[in-house]
Amino acid sequence: RFRHVDNISIENEEVVNRFLAFWRKTGHQRIGYMIGRYESFQEIPLGIKATVAAIYEPPQSCSADSVCLEADPQEKVVDELCSYLNLKRVGWIFTDLWSADSSKGTVYCTRHKDSFFLTAQECITAGWLQNKYPNITTFCTDGYFGSKFTTVVASGNEWNQIDFSGYQVSNQCASLVEANLLCPTSHPELAYLREVPLTPSQYITDVYYMEKNEYGVETRKNGRPMPVEYLLVDVPAGMPKEPHATFNISKKCYFPTENRILIGELQVYIIIYSYCTLFLISI
Repeated sequence: RFRHVDNISIENEEVVNRFLAFWRKTGHQRIGYMIGRYESFQEIPLGIKATVAAIYEPPQSCSADSVCLEADPQEKVVDELCSYLNLKRVGWIFTDLWSADSSKGTVYCTRHKDSFFLTAQECITAGWLQNKYPNITTFCTDGYFGSKFTTVVASGNEWNQIDFSGYQVSNQCASLVEANLLCPTSHPELAYLREVPLTPSQYITDVYYMEKNEYGVETRKNGRPMPVEYLLVDVPAGMPKEPHATFNISKKCYFPTENRILIGELQVYIIIYSYCTLFLISI
């Protein structure tokens, strides 16, 4: 009765361009919640896709090499507004971008098969968010099972262009995060299983994974440490051939993005009034 998401579809390029504009103006990394809906994915039997209609940027502190989410006093208001529009948070997106040549718009490729795809800390954050936004179902006594909440990272590809990679973490990873057993290490591609309980009631479990040795024989390895790719579920992410838009994407009717005081984007009453007048029809 449950499956992970099969595809992440961003409605149009303006959705991500507005999100990337913060990095392009400041060089600082950014996090956003992807707002959209889950729909059937016709290319796969019983397939599910997360369609992204907008990106909400919560309060955060950011720099060129880090970003940290802060408490959001508007969290419930945002979720309530989304419900009125038959939308919800379907995932989170973050940047890991390093400019290679600003005149050409190229970026460095830092995430690949010889480095890492997601860091251990990012897997922990993804697991925490998947636990926060579970998959509601009537086929489970708890009322929920797993999660369809997705992760997208905007980073450089092998052609030094900005690309989008989608993931979910496995249910096992989410459970380890919920039990506060998964820890980051000094190596981004490795996670570590906690050895010492934080409280007398915390149960420390052992986790093993299978890996082929130099002779091609599968051997069992202890998850201290453990490569994070064993925790990941790949989810293709991109844009449809025929883009569409749930919300206004006209650059002539641009409304400032929330929580961007750093670059002078303010959501004040006069801005709201000016924006609304752009849609008035003269009688």
